[in-house]
Amino acid sequence: MPVVDTLNIAVNMANSNAIGRRMWPASMPSVYTASTRQAYMDAVFPIPPDPKFFSHVLDVVSVQYLFHSGGLNITMIMAWPWLTFAALMIFQASMRRAKVQRSHVLRCVIYSADLSIWYVLLSGLVMSALIFVSITARAATLGPGFSDRIAAWLLLLLSWED
Repeated sequence: MPVVDTLNIAVNMANSNAIGRRMWPASMPSVYTASTRQAYMDAVFPIPPDPKFFSHVLDVVSVQYLFHSGGLNITMIMAWPWLTFAALMIFQASMRRAKVQRSHVLRCVIYSADLSIWYVLLSGLVMSALIFVSITARAATLGPGFSDRIAAWLLLLLSWED
């Protein structure tokens, strides 16, 4: 879900920037040359594969949004086996006739959901990487000393004991 949401935002932003480029008046004042007009367009309305476009997409897709989307995704994945089990319990009469026990149904549902654990782990890894990239990108813009403060906070969190 987070990847699809991010792609959706990127496609919408690319379409919006392309429309902005087309709608911009072609008759600019004489002080602007073709190269400065193009530089302005690249700065204000970047389109892929320009790195500025991807930078704008990462700015829009904030860490908070990723946590909300990722948390919702993980919650749905964790609830799915239980919802499947509840749905299969509708057929209790036929399960009694076939002498299928509830524990067997629950075991099958849990075994069929084992791939989702890898998905949850991969989602956590991707979110962690995006957070790291976001923090390092912001550290570069906030000046010297900021990365040292981030490192100090990370060391403090890593050394935390209950």
